[in-house]
Amino acid sequence: MTIRSLNSQDVPFEKIRLFFFFDYDGQRNNTGNPVLVQMPTPVNANQTAAGNYLAARDGTYNRTFDHNVYLGKVDYNLNDRNQISGRYNMQRFTGLGQENNGVTNSLEHSGTSLVNTDTFNLQDTATLTQHLVNIGRFSYQRDDEPGSANSINPEALVKNAGQTLLSVGHNSFDPRGTTITRQQYSDVLFWIRGRHSVKLGSDVLRDYILNFFPGNFSGSYTFASLDDFGRSLNGLPVTAAGNFLVQAYPGPGTNGATTHPDLTQYAGFVEDEWRLWPNFTLNMGIRYDLETVKQPTVRNAAAFAAGIDTSSIHNDTNNWAPRAGIAWQPLKSQQWVIRGGAGVFYDNTPGLMYGTATANNGINVQTLTFNASAATPLPAMYPNTTCGAPVANAGCSIPTGVSLPAPTIYAFKKDYQQPMVMQFNLGTEYALTRDLSLSVNYLGVHGAHLQRTRDINEPTTETPTAFGIWAMPTAFRTPS
Repeated sequence: MTIRSLNSQDVPFEKIRLFFFFDYDGQRNNTGNPVLVQMPTPVNANQTAAGNYLAARDGTYNRTFDHNVYLGKVDYNLNDRNQISGRYNMQRFTGLGQENNGVTNSLEHSGTSLVNTDTFNLQDTATLTQHLVNIGRFSYQRDDEPGSANSINPEALVKNAGQTLLSVGHNSFDPRGTTITRQQYSDVLFWIRGRHSVKLGSDVLRDYILNFFPGNFSGSYTFASLDDFGRSLNGLPVTAAGNFLVQAYPGPGTNGATTHPDLTQYAGFVEDEWRLWPNFTLNMGIRYDLETVKQPTVRNAAAFAAGIDTSSIHNDTNNWAPRAGIAWQPLKSQQWVIRGGAGVFYDNTPGLMYGTATANNGINVQTLTFNASAATPLPAMYPNTTCGAPVANAGCSIPTGVSLPAPTIYAFKKDYQQPMVMQFNLGTEYALTRDLSLSVNYLGVHGAHLQRTRDINEPTTETPTAFGIWAMPTAFRTPS
């Protein structure tokens, strides 16, 4: 390419080898959250104390949806056979008042939701020969989503005459956090020769996961009346029925509400697009998927005696997925085309499900309910921050002499299978005129081993293999 100057001399135009792009997107959105407290008229000192406490936490507050999104992209032609591309995405979301909201939720009972996501991708496209092209990719992703609390006071739901007046203290699951760090390596080789277009590839995805979800680890009070709440604030015993405290504790020698369900996904595939005749193309391929998860370390002995191993999660290793498709033009005029295909597809199991089974093994987390009565008043005056420090459950342990209730246990089936979908379609299209065509298509989908939970204490006539997780909420026993 040349550029002709005014004096008619040819000046060479240098070939551009570097391209770059940058983009920023910002969003600011505020939404008011009204708080409506239907406060009865106080008639004694306890109700007055409770009313003053709630009134100080009444009033509308703002919830924010603030986004900052950045994108940078660079493409570099290293030489005639290699093109390198890099991309970096960054998202920052701040949601004040997003951890809890509603007309009976105070600002104190909410918190800030944060989303911090960083993604980096690097790709090299290499033309090895006139028939071979290879694309190699590397990706690094980090997703950090903490939720903060607006108070160190434990959660308290204050009711009166059966209606919730206001929820105060921080909600029962904050502060919390989930962080996923992902590395992905993939490579795809394209080979084009004659009537064949072959694609061969592999993919490895590795997730390092930290889940911290301390539900009720700071305690959650429920007060049946304004008077009962006021009695607690004034340091008086609360003995009336309907008042209770739910408190969760980490099991001795365990990580409590912290789990690390790290997982790795492997995949490999080969596909051939074969043009048998000018009017008929056949696609054939097969894919293999494997997902492995970091095994839990805590075995519940009582559950194990009942045939359920909380320290083992089955890895499904037989996920072969064949696919095939056709495209056929019966008429030389190319007015009519018939297309069809069928394939098997496997889905993965999210880390959240693995984390749920790891934490809810009946040992990591022990949850107790203290019901108020004349013999056993609520164990402490509200607010009690012994277990409600910023680091949830710091210094707390299960009280001695307390009978532990039968736990709720989540465990994967011994022969757990990854979700599978079989999909098939057949369609035809005919060009009636130059700008009008008629098409008829049929699509069929069949799913198996879809993920769900069920209580194995309850009898069922459904096929057990359709379920992914077993749940045992009351006792260690097999289905009746």
